[in-house]
Amino acid sequence: MTIGVRLDSLVRKTAADIKECANACDTYSKKRLLVKVLKGPVWDETLKGYMQLFAERKVEFGFAVSVHTGMAVDRANDKLDMLMSR
Repeated sequence: MTIGVRLDSLVRKTAADIKECANACDTYSKKRLLVKVLKGPVWDETLKGYMQLFAERKVEFGFAVSVHTGMAVDRANDKLDMLMSR
């Protein structure tokens, strides 16, 4: 499996999350100052949720790349072992 195939669904989920976050940020930015102040705690939780989500996505990307790299190293080691045994 190529890295592109491995990351396809993760990239799609992340793109959807980015669009959702952008919409939330746009909605917040269009609110009047009084609404921002009164609803501050609600928006604070919403934005913290996105921060946590993107931190999790970062870990997922790192894990996917690590798995792919580890498998490639294993394949390379297998090939070297075959060459050395000849």
